[in-house]
Amino acid sequence: MLENIISNRAKANLASIGRGVLGPYMSNQLRNTPPAERTWGMAGEFAAVATSDFQDGRWARKDGKTKIGSWLDLIADKVFVLMCLKALADNGEISQTQYKINFYREVIVTAMRVYGELQGKDTSAQQLGKIKTWVGMGALCLAGSPVADKHPELVREAITLSTVLAVVSGVDYAVDFLGKGKHEEVSYAEIGAANAFDPE
Repeated sequence: MLENIISNRAKANLASIGRGVLGPYMSNQLRNTPPAERTWGMAGEFAAVATSDFQDGRWARKDGKTKIGSWLDLIADKVFVLMCLKALADNGEISQTQYKINFYREVIVTAMRVYGELQGKDTSAQQLGKIKTWVGMGALCLAGSPVADKHPELVREAITLSTVLAVVSGVDYAVDFLGKGKHEEVSYAEIGAANAFDPE
């Protein structure tokens, strides 16, 4: 029934907007809930957000890529993850350095993508960037669970892995962007819909 009322493209956009809107709420949960009080239910909320990131990609691929849709997805992921990392850093659960590395990575890569868009280049996400986002989402699921209290080192290690992937994928994106590889000038019609709403 829902398929006949709302297009797949609209559902994908709504999922992205919802993920961005949930950023302040979920980060506030982490900030104000001590690790000893975090539950698997809270972890489930983070898992649901992560699943929405996967699902909006599936919906988007059915109807094809749009500029507004891909940017909504991109911004929603970054807002959600960065706000949650900031909360963990302010709590002392991860270092401020880890947060800052992720923050500046996102600023630099997003600036490159904006410039690429203005130049008519393909700025779609690369595989390392997608893996980085999923690892980051998984780390936040751990941070919102009882694991944060019983095994805080696992949360730190997961965030560290996500941070390393953020640096490596950022460098990989920059090298490819500045080279003559996939970021040649192309039209949106020429870009495969498979990566339309995948995370950066």
